Amino acid sequence: MRPLRLWLHTVSGHWQAAYDRPDGDGWVRAQAVPTDGIFIPRADLPEVKRRELYDGYDVGGGTMANSRPDWTAAEARDLAHRWLALAEHLDANPPVDEAEVAALADAITGAYGSDGAVSIARRLVAAGWKRADR
Repeated sequence: MRPLRLWLHTVSGHWQAAYDRPDGDGWVRAQAVPTDGIFIPRADLPEVKRRELYDGYDVGGGTMANSRPDWTAAEARDLAHRWLALAEHLDANPPVDEAEVAALADAITGAYGSDGAVSIARRLVAAGWKRADR
């Protein structure tokens, strides 16, 4: 059985599902991605070079720490998934401004004492608290 493929017209934006390429210019093969999926075109991936002096790899101009010449694709993909999960987490939970945390912790300590002031301040800054003088 032949696979059904998606085709996208680069000018009109129309798409078509077909077993073979549609007639006419401007059609490119497309891929459906679930709405909760992440699609990374291979063209967007950085260049990979084998390091000559030390075993391992340089990726995108930077050395991959702890890379090994005997890595499998599955091991590298597992590591990539972990880094991507961290990036998604940081998008949803950006690091807080530590200067804001310190300012709020000082204000809490001055008013109520020091018990838990930094922890409370960090949670408040993460929730959107800003100094009034800013």
